[in-house]
Amino acid sequence: MNVEGLTPFRVVARRLSMVGQGNLSPATISRWVHLAGKAAKDTIEIAQEFSPLWFGVLSIDGKSIKVGGIEHTLLLAVDIKSQDIVHALFVTQESYQNAKRFIRDIREKIGYPLEAAVIDLRPGLLRALREVYPCVPVQACVIHLVRQVKKRLPKLKGKKGSQANRELRAIIHKLFFSPTLDEALASFHTIQISPETITSLKI
Repeated sequence: MNVEGLTPFRVVARRLSMVGQGNLSPATISRWVHLAGKAAKDTIEIAQEFSPLWFGVLSIDGKSIKVGGIEHTLLLAVDIKSQDIVHALFVTQESYQNAKRFIRDIREKIGYPLEAAVIDLRPGLLRALREVYPCVPVQACVIHLVRQVKKRLPKLKGKKGSQANRELRAIIHKLFFSPTLDEALASFHTIQISPETITSLKI
């Protein structure tokens, strides 16, 4: 049985008990998972031992995780083509110092052949990439950009600026997801906003 995602330990304990594994408690399942995790190789050991085949483009992001009610961050780097987890690091916060440690591990300990990176453009992570890989191009993650557009150009539901916001969201969305460079540039050039329109946008 796999223990993954949001499967509660009590559910796993009950299912294993039903198939003749004894009267197991959720605490026992938690202890087994903890021991299995401690025995597993980390991403640096895997890279050094197995020399995986990677394709040079990384998606890097941080995921907030609460431990004992305190928020921490799991930094993840994924090879976009193979979908391999190249590196993972659990840190207290998504700071510049932790980001730089993470990026340096990728270069110096894992030896990833980085040709391009896709990130959410957080200043600390961007700065770390620029310092460790100064010649590697960095692209903003489109998903994160879409979230920012929705946040900064809300629907407003009929209020002043709602139509302008809707029209600009549509143009920006077309720009982000254009299949060719020419179409993207065409969408980009249509974004010509008068000062009056800018003042009506709730951004």
